[in-house]
Amino acid sequence: MFLTLRQKRKEKHLWLRNNASTMTSQLIDTTLFSFVAFAGGMPPLPILQIIVTEYAIKGLLAIFGTPLTYGWVAWARFTPPILFERG
Repeated sequence: MFLTLRQKRKEKHLWLRNNASTMTSQLIDTTLFSFVAFAGGMPPLPILQIIVTEYAIKGLLAIFGTPLTYGWVAWARFTPPILFERG
């Protein structure tokens, strides 16, 4: 998903690519894990509440992590590659 958005947006909107791909994968991950972990042991409503709560927390973390992503990308683009000597 990240690469598809990257191609469509022509290297722009890093925040959109980062958050859309992260939030999509987290929704799938959270839903699958919660149902596998709790199905049969809990009624559906509490499982749904767990999914919504976990997804909200993960979504907020992704949004607040976006400035870190911009920082890492800037660092990677402007840091010269390390040359290793063979000896």
